[in-house]
Amino acid sequence: MVILLSVQLQGCRPGEKAEVPRKTEQLAEQISRTRKTKSYAIADMPKEQSSLQDYWNALDYALENQHAASPSQTLSRQEAREDTQALFAMLKELYGCYAYFDQDNAFAKAEEAILRDIVQLQKLDYTAYRSSIRTHLQFLEDQHFLIDQTPLKRAMVTFTMQEPFERKADGFYFKSKRVLGIDAETNLEAVLKADALHADRYVYYQKTDEQKTDITLHFANKKTQRQRVIPLATHPAEKAILETDIHGVPYVHTARMFYAESEKEKADAFLETAEKFKESKAAVLDLRGNSGGDLLVAEGWYRIFANTAAGGHLQTLLKLPLKEPLLEEKFQSQTTGQSLSALRKGEDWKQQDALHYMVERGGTEQKKNDTLLFVLQDDQTASAAEHLIDRLHSLDHVVFIGTPTAGMLRGSSFLTVYLKHSSLAVSFGNMLTQFPDAYAKEYYGIEPDIWTGDAPALVEQLLQ
Repeated sequence: MVILLSVQLQGCRPGEKAEVPRKTEQLAEQISRTRKTKSYAIADMPKEQSSLQDYWNALDYALENQHAASPSQTLSRQEAREDTQALFAMLKELYGCYAYFDQDNAFAKAEEAILRDIVQLQKLDYTAYRSSIRTHLQFLEDQHFLIDQTPLKRAMVTFTMQEPFERKADGFYFKSKRVLGIDAETNLEAVLKADALHADRYVYYQKTDEQKTDITLHFANKKTQRQRVIPLATHPAEKAILETDIHGVPYVHTARMFYAESEKEKADAFLETAEKFKESKAAVLDLRGNSGGDLLVAEGWYRIFANTAAGGHLQTLLKLPLKEPLLEEKFQSQTTGQSLSALRKGEDWKQQDALHYMVERGGTEQKKNDTLLFVLQDDQTASAAEHLIDRLHSLDHVVFIGTPTAGMLRGSSFLTVYLKHSSLAVSFGNMLTQFPDAYAKEYYGIEPDIWTGDAPALVEQLLQ
């Protein structure tokens, strides 16, 4: 990756297109070759047995409880039991990840534990009830699953330190002292990455759910040293869509994947950038801080740019009877995150049974792509934006720069339901996404090709 240190795109006068240096082409080709050598196996897609009648009953409850009431400060035990039973019945029918997480009857065990808490708690109120539910649903590794708009676990953050490391033939060095480990990590290549901006330097990067302020360096001389670490800054988009032209290279930074129906003008503007990128020799797609949104817009951007519907390592199972007219009637006054009509038209979706549709987009071959595309990503690149990143991994000449993405991959957003008596808000999705553990992880995300906490500086170096 140090080839980047000597690479610059030729400066262009306004209106001219950039000429891509051969060294930059070689970098992209090297990354593409590396991807071609990797093969991933995806686990089976589990799905629970259900019936349309049970589905409709659960959906009726969800739609009847779409609005919050004041949390009950005098929640009775009977009311808490009824809310608990309704919650788990609803999750079984509507939650897309239910079968995936229901190993060893995990949901039944969680329900039993909550019902025990309801009996045993000396003081049962809204706060205690919410705490019980959060505690016993910790097994759900799904960042889209929210209780009162809060994830079950804290998000992971990438930490770094300002002082660099050096690599020699016998290992890594910090201020002339050979390092054997950092905290409990002895595989130093996992946390020390080549500095893309400075030759012969390595930078500490670690994504973790710990609240770190410092790390311990373990040296070969058996001494240790504490070093201060800081979380990398986030980079939200300053505008909904920032589109510009840098030295003849088109650049776009978008805040989210805009919803095609409610934000049509912005969604169309973003999709138009795919056409512009496709006609350019090089382009920059800045997805840092992109919070996700409409998966169909992300999919549409990829199809326009790549001119193909194939690609990616993610497999998705959708729990939704798309061809049931009754569903549209139920949702005619509801605002959902996905267009049912657009989903129905998607040729990728294959019906599995009355309730489940599968999309398999994966493939073993890299797809030809003539545009050198730099994709910027960080801890805040989430959900639908990560799906777009996954799709782009299937193309030649795409280079991912930054830090691992947000890791909001397993589930989706579909409904927020307020339990009838407690008014506890539960948000979840109707999709399950499977991916190889060696490729991506929930909470951790998808790694970049080139690690850096200063993507703008690297891009400027590449494009000036």
